[in-house]
Amino acid sequence: MKFNSYCIGLFVFFFTALSQFRVIGQLVINEGSNRNFSVLADEDNEHPDWIELWNSGTTPIQLSHYSLTDNLAIPKKWEFPAVTIEANAYLKIFCSSKDRKPTTRFQPVLNTGTFSPVIGWNDHQFSQPFYWDGVSNLLINTCSYNDHAYTSNSIFNQSITSFQSTVFSFVDNSSAACDFQNGEPSNIRPNIKLNGIAIGNGTTNNTTTNYPAPYGNWYWSARHQMLFLADELRAVGLTAGWLNSLSFDVISTDPNTIYTYVDIQMKLVENNEMSSSFQPLNNTMNLHTNFSIGSGGETIYLFDTAVNLKSQLTVNCININNSNGLFPDGSNNVAYFNSPTPEQSNNQSAVFHQYLQQPIFSKVSGAYSGSVSVSISNPNTIPSTIRYTLDGSDPNQNSSLYNGLLIIGNSAVLKARAFSDTVLPSPLKAASYLININHTTPILSVITDNINLYGSEGIFDNWDKDWEKPAYAEYFQTDRSLVFSQDAAIQIDGGAGGSRSQPQHSFRLELSNSVLGGGTVNYPLIPDKPTRNSYSKIYLRNGSNQFLTIPYKDACGVKVLADETHNYYSAYRPVSVYINGEYFGLYELREKFDEEFFQEAENADSIEILSQSYWYGGVLRAVVGSVDSFYAARASFQEINPADNNFWEKADRYFDLEYYADYIIAEGFIQNRDWPYNNIKIYRSNKTGHRYRYAIQDVELSLSPNGWTTSDDDPIAFLNSQDINDPFLNVWLKG
Repeated sequence: MKFNSYCIGLFVFFFTALSQFRVIGQLVINEGSNRNFSVLADEDNEHPDWIELWNSGTTPIQLSHYSLTDNLAIPKKWEFPAVTIEANAYLKIFCSSKDRKPTTRFQPVLNTGTFSPVIGWNDHQFSQPFYWDGVSNLLINTCSYNDHAYTSNSIFNQSITSFQSTVFSFVDNSSAACDFQNGEPSNIRPNIKLNGIAIGNGTTNNTTTNYPAPYGNWYWSARHQMLFLADELRAVGLTAGWLNSLSFDVISTDPNTIYTYVDIQMKLVENNEMSSSFQPLNNTMNLHTNFSIGSGGETIYLFDTAVNLKSQLTVNCININNSNGLFPDGSNNVAYFNSPTPEQSNNQSAVFHQYLQQPIFSKVSGAYSGSVSVSISNPNTIPSTIRYTLDGSDPNQNSSLYNGLLIIGNSAVLKARAFSDTVLPSPLKAASYLININHTTPILSVITDNINLYGSEGIFDNWDKDWEKPAYAEYFQTDRSLVFSQDAAIQIDGGAGGSRSQPQHSFRLELSNSVLGGGTVNYPLIPDKPTRNSYSKIYLRNGSNQFLTIPYKDACGVKVLADETHNYYSAYRPVSVYINGEYFGLYELREKFDEEFFQEAENADSIEILSQSYWYGGVLRAVVGSVDSFYAARASFQEINPADNNFWEKADRYFDLEYYADYIIAEGFIQNRDWPYNNIKIYRSNKTGHRYRYAIQDVELSLSPNGWTTSDDDPIAFLNSQDINDPFLNVWLKG
């Protein structure tokens, strides 16, 4: 027994010593942050976790096949591409889970300016020639834009390819499609001529309102990327050299259509098929790992090509926009920095080694029948002061100094923080004191600096943006007991129907946001789903298209359609919302259709969630997973002959027909006309047999009162009138 205890003690000693040992060499992980909120943006204007490498030597280091990991058992979790870090240089890497590496840049070859298509071959002479090397595949990016009015697409002669050769998108009332990251892939590609040589001789045609259509923007702008394989180009006689022109074969066009411009760009690529993602126009030199840093901090490890550990750094900041790293550069000393210095030396930074502790309030958050007396205690032994605010703003060193009891006579929110000259500020402490209020619903109190809501950086005044801002959320049950009180991220949510733009904006709270959140809430927030006990985010909806009219029409409608059928729906409960102590109205607290929804509903994993909505350009996009598998399933379904006696059995392999039938019946029954090109949510997982199922959502414009349809409309006629190529009605129409 003594021997075993002794051995265990030695093991613990050596393990602890090993974990504290820092590998120092020419190449080190010099700095990093797991709380990057606004310091360092990536090419998507998002702010992922990051680390920085420093080459302390006098010679460059080629990083190909070096690797980073957050798990020592998987040393080559993410490998570097062929990039070089120069001598005495710094290199940032985003730990974002996006898994990106540098790509080549598109070369602009022509912007037509004002352009009107004609019937026949429309020839475009390049203002800048493009060199084809004779061995690479060619990718052509076009964006057509008309800022005058709705138009009809030109109709093209196109070829059907054996691979996904085109990806396209379109959008209403702006040129935004030109910058979309995702579109719809297709195995139809326009016939073209390069330097007068034709590639493709098919006779497949689009229509005036569908795609692909390089001269197309009946929704104002349309983007296409079209892939031509090197074998195809060589087969028609093209040889390596300069490309000077591109032509499209138009068989019909509206003579009144005048494009503001058609922009054409090209690049050489290695991929042999298009996915649903557009390749970015600009060369991005940002590196993104396939993992992120845990919100509570993690150790990141760097290995060389021989899988030798070269460096490691534990990144574990507490306050947002802090970093930690080596001070001085490349040393054994790890410190916290209040002002991060990505891709710069740490040597001039102010150095800190700990955070102050949070202040303590004498009164808990709650609803009170009269004024509240609150004292604030400072648990820190280090000399420090407490600063506070009562309007939701974040305390700084110029805020009111706490020096005695606070008397709060009207509803207010209290925020406090400890400050010192030698130690980093404490995390914020916040509380809601709601005085003389009267509600029969639960209460949600949101605390956030008003600059996060209003003004040039506020989400309410910029409701068309998907910005995240820091907030604090407190939820009180109907008996006024406090259910949760924690940090969260706040973000505008909803579509174009009024969810975002109304004075009472719809928004969501991300409770477990990796940078701004305090963690998942484990509580049955919605009585309609009594078995659901986990919420990482919640949606506060204002009624959208029924704002101030019948705000709960959608919430009631989806339950009526989906409850007791093979359908999914987002449950709700009404809540009274306060923001910074002021009443902000009655909301629906709704579930989000996210991974957690399906994990809670049916213990699912291998989850894939797809969405299509007008707000995001009417393009099917992946919320979780990839849309490519959906289009692959759709293509496989298209191969099934409706005359086959086993048609339905074969179709059921791709689309869960029991669920699909109930979905079509539900949408038809409620006479939904804001569908099927909008308000689409698709899901699959191990629990669906990896077959696709649809979810019911956003039906508030259906039926009277205040709807687009009545019970006298004919749903079958409506369904049968849709395009048989519609990817969501295709099963119904083909069967």
